[in-house]
Amino acid sequence: MTQPLPPEEPVDETLMPLEAAFAALVLAALASWLAAVAAAVLRPWRLFGLAPDLTALWGFVPQWTEVVKGLVAWLRDNAAPHGWEREDDEQPDVDLPVFPSSDSFVAAHLAAVANYLVRIPDEVYNLVFAEIADGHANGESLEEIAERIDRVLSVTASERWPRRARTIAVTEVVGASNAGWLAAAFQTERILGTELEKEWINSRDAPVRREHREAGGQRRKLGEPFLVGGVPMMYPGDKSAPPELVIACRCSAATREPR
Repeated sequence: MTQPLPPEEPVDETLMPLEAAFAALVLAALASWLAAVAAAVLRPWRLFGLAPDLTALWGFVPQWTEVVKGLVAWLRDNAAPHGWEREDDEQPDVDLPVFPSSDSFVAAHLAAVANYLVRIPDEVYNLVFAEIADGHANGESLEEIAERIDRVLSVTASERWPRRARTIAVTEVVGASNAGWLAAAFQTERILGTELEKEWINSRDAPVRREHREAGGQRRKLGEPFLVGGVPMMYPGDKSAPPELVIACRCSAATREPR
C-alpha cells in the first residue's frame, strides 16, 4: 500500500526579507570583528617581522559576546514576533496579546542561540591554526603564513564568511520564528481551555533532509516533542537537537484541532 506523501508547503516567503536582513547584519558584524582580530594577530609581523600572534584573538572574545547580544536581540524583536503572529489554516480564531518579548519559551530558545553563536571565536581560532600549521608543514615563510591568515580572516577573500552568514540567518530566523509560533500556540491553548495539536510541515525547499521528510505529517500535543530521526524536537529549529537536524532547516509546524 502506497504511503501518502507528508504535507509540504512552499518556503515562507515572508521570512525571506528577515533572513536577508539578518544575514547582512551577521556579515557586517563578522567583517568588523574579524578585521580587528586580523590587525591584532598580524601586528607582530606587520610592525616587527615577527611571527603572527594567534593568541591575540582571545582578547576579542568579550567584544564578540557583545555582538552576539545584539544579534539575539534582533531575533527577539523581529523573527520571534513573526512566528507569534503567523496564522495557520486550522488555527482557532483567538485574539492574542501583543508578542511578549519576555516570553519564557522564546527566551529559552534565544539563550540556546546565544550559546551557539558565542562559539564562533573558537571556530575562527581553529581555522587560523590550521592555516598556520599547513604553512609550517609546507615550509612557507612568515610572509606567506601571514598572507594565509589575512585571507582566512577576510570576508571578501572567499565565499566562506558570506556563506556562513547566510546559513546562520536561515537557521536562526526560521528557528526563532518557529519558537515564537509555538509560544503563541501554547497561549491559544490556554485561552481556549482545550488541548491543541501541532503538525510537522516540510518546506518545498530542496533538498529536505531525510529525517525531516520522514517527520512530515507527525502530529503531537503541543507539549509533546516530535520524533525526528529518533531525536525529540519540540519544533523545527529546536536547539536541543543535534546541529545536523537544525542547521539551515526551513521546516515549520502548524496548529491543528485535536482529532
